[in-house]
Amino acid sequence: MRVNSTLNFTHSGSKYTYFDRIPWNAVFSIQFLVAMVGNFLIVWIVYRDNRLKTTTNYLIANMAASDLIAGLFIFPAQIVFINFDYQWLIGGDVGNALCKLNIFTIEMSFNVSVYTCVAIAIDRYFAVAHPFRRIFDDRIKHVIASIWIITALIRSPHLYFTATLQVSDIWYCTIPYKDRPYFKVYKYIVLFLSSLLSAMFITITYALTICKLYNHKVPELSIPAQRRRQQKNKKVLKHGVAIVVLLYLCHGFWMTFIMLLSEGKLNHLSPKSSHSLSEASSFILYLSLVCNFFIYVIFNDIYRVNIKALLQKCCCRSQANRKQEIPVEEKMTLDKLTD
Repeated sequence: MRVNSTLNFTHSGSKYTYFDRIPWNAVFSIQFLVAMVGNFLIVWIVYRDNRLKTTTNYLIANMAASDLIAGLFIFPAQIVFINFDYQWLIGGDVGNALCKLNIFTIEMSFNVSVYTCVAIAIDRYFAVAHPFRRIFDDRIKHVIASIWIITALIRSPHLYFTATLQVSDIWYCTIPYKDRPYFKVYKYIVLFLSSLLSAMFITITYALTICKLYNHKVPELSIPAQRRRQQKNKKVLKHGVAIVVLLYLCHGFWMTFIMLLSEGKLNHLSPKSSHSLSEASSFILYLSLVCNFFIYVIFNDIYRVNIKALLQKCCCRSQANRKQEIPVEEKMTLDKLTD
């Protein structure tokens, strides 16, 4: 994602004063910490709790894993860009390879989240409309692997387009000038396939799911069982819709900024304003890596129980460690008095 924003900022000189950098360093450091802890907990809880070993939760864990990978690559690079004016600190063939790998991994991870949302929407539709014909149940591993492979293929042109560019003695990770017209075409194709088309499909699928939820009855189930099923589906559906809405709000703001930047609509802004707007749009985009954990805790009782148990376990351990330390301290005090 960062490669797009550096296209027009590469040679504009110093971007920030020392005091300008402090708030952005703090903001992205906090996002980094929350994204790492939150997404790791999602994967860990799904792995640990047998009640969460369902198709939907496997897809949620896959989304958390992709967000975890994106965070590992994107936040350190973001902080380096802020403090070194978008410079790429490693030159030569190694720096070029790392530049390509960094951008490719970030773009792929973001796209995996989007396509996982598509899979979740399909799974929710079949859970409501065809509860006895769940197409992902026996092949969820293949579905997840397919998402990663398809996304890697779609984003593989980044390995060609992205490169390090040297200006004087400074290196930048960007798109070479000669390739920018072709990259622009590729970028709009990917935006259509990965964002607009996916958003339309997800919206239609959830609309059909909601219609089925309120109109479809399963004759094989008793009335109480149908009510329990409907309540469960409503809760899971709200969970899925919240994930998708926040994901596309975050990505939508970023894409709007990138399109305006690429078309030269922001050229009238001062360099400082342009870069502040860039960091603000990045902050909103990266919220998609952070907010999923809080959505799961709000909508899923099992997540809350696991988090509560983990916190209680940590508190009990800290209290036990304190109790073990007290006799040692008392002994040292007595030894001193004796001496």
